[in-house]
Amino acid sequence: SKTIELCDDKISTYQVLSDNNIKMPKTLFSPMMFKGTKENDNKFIDFIE
Repeated sequence: SKTIELCDDKISTYQVLSDNNIKMPKTLFSPMMFKGTKENDNKFIDFIE
C-alpha cells in the first residue's frame, strides 16, 4: 500500500508530512554510504558542520 511505501522511505515520509503542514524537525538528508565503502569525500560532512 502507499502508506507502507511512504513509511519505509524516510525522505518520502518527511516530504509528505511537511507538504501537509505537519511540523517536522529540521531534517538533513545525507548521501547513502554503505559499510566497506572507501569513499573519502567529506564535502557533505564539512558543509553540515
